[in-house]
Order: sequence, then structure tokens, then C-alpha cells
Amino acid sequence: MNLQFYGAAGEVTGSCHILTVQGRTLLLDCGLIQAVGTLGRALVDRRERVRIHGETYQVAARVHTLGGLSAHGDQQDLLRWHAGLSGARRTWLVHGEDVGATGIRDALRAKGVAAEVARSGQRIELGRGTA
Repeated sequence: MNLQFYGAAGEVTGSCHILTVQGRTLLLDCGLIQAVGTLGRALVDRRERVRIHGETYQVAARVHTLGGLSAHGDQQDLLRWHAGLSGARRTWLVHGEDVGATGIRDALRAKGVAAEVARSGQRIELGRGTA
């Protein structure tokens, strides 16, 4: 199982991830809102073809949107939310500006959490004992 982070930049609003399991690909959108006319909206609307930087591409991934997530909590809200997670051994921060993400990472580390700020394009192998 492989998870690749694509960030919250460019034409896709929100956090975008590619999850690959046994040769199957899933585009996972954790964005709050996809504006009409954006690539993110075309993917969420399950268009068969999309345009990226002037080129047309066939969408070969299954696309899922996780609703109910918001980037509007402050650091204390996020730390309280994280404290309620059961069994989280490692945390990757995948949303927000570098300063805010590193601040939350440092606060989590101070609580003994193995936390990292994901980089755009970073691949994370997921499996038993890694998440």
C-alpha cells in the first residue's frame, strides 16, 4: 500500500492524496470545498476527462471525497482532536502553510507523538505497524 501526498496548491484546493493498493489507484480528496470550474471540482464530479496545464487526460483513478473535514481549527483544536485518536502511532501533517504545520508537528512531538510534515510528492508506505 502506498500513499502519495499532493498538497493543497495549484488548481486542486484541499489536501489531495493518491493511494495505491495492489495496483489499484484511488484519488482521495480531503478538501473542504471544490470551486466550480476547478480541476478539483471536475475530479469530484467524476468527469471522465480533465484538463491539466492545457493537456487533456483520461481519469483512471477512483475519486472519493471525505466530507466533514475542515482546515479552520486552530492548533489547540487540532491537538485536542488528535488526542482523541485511538491507536495513532504516527502522524503526517498534510495541510496548511509550513510555519503552522511545523508548529503543530513540534507540539505533537512534545507530547511524544511521531509526527512529520508531508512534502508534496512524498510517498509513504502504509502497512502493519507503520500508521
